[in-house]
Amino acid sequence: MFIQAVIEHLENNGLGVFGTNIFGSLYPSNAPDACTLVKVSAPPELSKDLPTQIHGIQILTRAANTSTTPGYVLADKQAQDILKLFHAEISGSKWLSKHNYIIGNTTRYYVFSSRALQLPIDISPDEKGRSEFSINMQFKIRL
Repeated sequence: MFIQAVIEHLENNGLGVFGTNIFGSLYPSNAPDACTLVKVSAPPELSKDLPTQIHGIQILTRAANTSTTPGYVLADKQAQDILKLFHAEISGSKWLSKHNYIIGNTTRYYVFSSRALQLPIDISPDEKGRSEFSINMQFKIRL
């Protein structure tokens, strides 16, 4: 599954450990306050260009306040690090998609391009007062 390849890519780049502070589809009841959730979301469009496929992925980061740092600062930092991993930088006055790389250990996917559909956004505290940020990503992959 593509979602697992995204999770593995986060792990391979030091942004967490699956089952410890990265989870897929839903937060388990014993998830720590500071963690990342990777979910499948609807892609913005269907791919008509064979042999490619477009995947939509939503990535949520959350964190609680610590004695020295507000939770929203911690959750935003994790979201920004993830953004840098899957989205290229600004060139001149334009954001550029990240191009031509491979993700996944179990099943490998060739990513033609990946891009954020928006900058990380604060989606309000959750039911326990932890700050949460969301990024919606689009991945165009080779079949």
